Amino acid sequence: MPKLTSQFDFYQNYLLNDVIAFWEKHSIDRQSGGYFNCLNRQGKVYSTDKYAWMQARQVWMFAKLYNELGHNPHWLAIARSGAEFLTKHFFNSAGRMYYSVTREGKPLSAPWHLYSEVFAVIGLAEYAQAVQDDKLLNFVRDLYWRVIKYSTQPEMLGRNPDSARKMTNLSIPMVILNITQEIRTKIPDSRYPKIIDECIATINKHKN
Repeated sequence: MPKLTSQFDFYQNYLLNDVIAFWEKHSIDRQSGGYFNCLNRQGKVYSTDKYAWMQARQVWMFAKLYNELGHNPHWLAIARSGAEFLTKHFFNSAGRMYYSVTREGKPLSAPWHLYSEVFAVIGLAEYAQAVQDDKLLNFVRDLYWRVIKYSTQPEMLGRNPDSARKMTNLSIPMVILNITQEIRTKIPDSRYPKIIDECIATINKHKN
């Protein structure tokens, strides 16, 4: 191992030569596209099912590496594989996203919440920025606003908002805050600050 001169060097070396290297070596599905998600510590695939959350997060990771740490075409190719698999196989005819699909992309779990869409927003937005694809950015913009609508109208997801026990799900404002912070740097819109303020207010109100 080369001599490291700072904590930054240490963490960057660990990130690129250990964490990222593991996923580069073991997770890429070069036959069907996208990524293997279910790996043991040695990198052996124990299930070929693919999950929207992880596919989208991995698209974001490699697109972010490409955008922030040098335009490495290898990282971009990996991000492209996931982005194309995600857009081709995870959206149904109504525009909702499956939770999981087979290795080849056949649906396994029907849409049931908004989290698949949440992670698709950040992954596809980062990739669209990397390849400067305005058409994909427009798709992401529309997807983002569908997520906002789902978050305020849970009945659209086929879920009954009524309950004898009233609870506030803080994961919703948390993920909305996250994707809004991500998308605002790529797709300008004057409505973002209001959404961010509302998310923070909800979290602060119920944090205890």
